[in-house]
Amino acid sequence: MTQNVDTRPQPLSAGMIYCHGCGKPIHESARSCPNCGAVARGAKSGRSKWSAAILAFFLGGFGVHRFYLGQPIVGLIYLLFCWTLVPALIAFFEFIYFLVISEEKFRPAVQPLTTATDRQEAAGTGLGSLSVDNR
Repeated sequence: MTQNVDTRPQPLSAGMIYCHGCGKPIHESARSCPNCGAVARGAKSGRSKWSAAILAFFLGGFGVHRFYLGQPIVGLIYLLFCWTLVPALIAFFEFIYFLVISEEKFRPAVQPLTTATDRQEAAGTGLGSLSVDNR
């Protein structure tokens, strides 16, 4: 006996969105999916563009703003070359950039990439659409 299964997407109730990792419904305020652990695309990272701008202006020559944004390797490079004043000059331009960039563009720039699909999409490889048949 076969069972009829409705494969059409069910309408979401108010305040629900689909997870970009597994496709299951999650609440819009969820920071990550309880099913697959993927970070929700709309989740706030807790990092402010204004804090990054202030850190870039006052301590940017030492790379403090890069550590704050979760980029420790770049922060270390700034720290290693701080005696040349080149990181300070770059940080000044980053300070101006942080002031003029919109919140919508700033958020994805500092969001952590948690799934392989996110990393591939960010790299532009398009491998997220390929599938391997393991029969």
